[in-house]
Amino acid sequence: MANLDNIPAPTLDSEHYRQMLVQDGESRFREWHGEFLRYQREFLKDQHQRIRKIDNQRKSIFVGLSRWGALPTAPEI
Repeated sequence: MANLDNIPAPTLDSEHYRQMLVQDGESRFREWHGEFLRYQREFLKDQHQRIRKIDNQRKSIFVGLSRWGALPTAPEI
């Protein structure tokens, strides 16, 4: 068998290393941004559901008041 002690370890030139760092940064950003967009979608979905719930409660109160004739009237001028 050949003696492998004399073979130098492979080295990276600075440009290749920079390209590797850029690719790593881009992949990390895509991962982070995907998580952010997922969180944003969930937040907006929850917000819309809460708004719908409050609107439905408001409408049911308004309908209940109108049935009993308890709606406020406009002041006469």
